[in-house]
Amino acid sequence: MDLLQSLIALGLVALVAGLGAYFGSYLKTKGKNLATHEDIDKVLVEVRATTQATKEIEARISDNVWDRQKRWEMKRDVLFEMARKASLEIGAMNGLKAVYTTEKINVEKGLPARLEKRLGVGARWNDAAAEFEGMQILVAASCGIELVKSIGEFGLFMRNLSLEIVKLKPEAFDAALPEMARKAHAISLAIRKELEIR
Repeated sequence: MDLLQSLIALGLVALVAGLGAYFGSYLKTKGKNLATHEDIDKVLVEVRATTQATKEIEARISDNVWDRQKRWEMKRDVLFEMARKASLEIGAMNGLKAVYTTEKINVEKGLPARLEKRLGVGARWNDAAAEFEGMQILVAASCGIELVKSIGEFGLFMRNLSLEIVKLKPEAFDAALPEMARKAHAISLAIRKELEIR
């Protein structure tokens, strides 16, 4: 019986050892799998957080680019309109000069003044000058001081020139052409700078 008990005991020990080895290996693998699963869950959480942060950053960048583009387009529109108004003002000044040249000749010949012509050309000039000056507010709100200064100097120069012309001194226009061209060119350069055009 001793031998049988010894064999049973030895068999039980071998069985327990085999089961222990099996379950130990099984539990070890299960533990690794569980740890790996937990690690994967952590990585997935981190990836989701990174993805969300990336999307938020992309959205902010996109919004900033959109805002900057819209501001540039608004500035461009204001500046193109300002340039158009300056051109209209020069054209109206040219009309003023033409009528007052004829008026000066008529006065020298002793002919009567053409008040209706003077009033019409004066009204066109004043409208063009007022539109130009009205644009200065928009330019001042959206552009730099260099352009604002150039536009202000041009507007003042044109107003003073118109006062000379209506005093029957239309030749002041021809004498002022080089300065008018310099002041108009200064506006063009300042506009190009504002729009970052090289």
